[in-house]
Amino acid sequence: MADAVVIVPTVAPGSYAADIQTVTLTAAQVAANYNRFKMSGDDLLICWNSNVGAQTVTINSADDPQGRTGDLTTVAIAPAEIAVFGPMKTLGWRGADGYVTVRGSHAEVFFGVLQL
Repeated sequence: MADAVVIVPTVAPGSYAADIQTVTLTAAQVAANYNRFKMSGDDLLICWNSNVGAQTVTINSADDPQGRTGDLTTVAIAPAEIAVFGPMKTLGWRGADGYVTVRGSHAEVFFGVLQL
């Protein structure tokens, strides 16, 4: 399997209206089979389906202290829609390497991460 493409997180802006921050979006790496981002412990995962057809995303979970997982598998996103997941806390999501793994069904699915 090819290496994952890392999604670069964006730090949330301050509490003033003039504090504007642009979120960088990364295309789903269908050939690599996954993307990932370094988890801060308080992250919003933004998924945009820019395709004209419905697409899906999968977010892989990590074992919690009891060894349980709860992947979000093939969550549908309608055409031109944006789905936001989180805030995602570390427990149950951050892998041993510190990353969260996500997958998109098409290269026209884009991921962004906003660290709160």
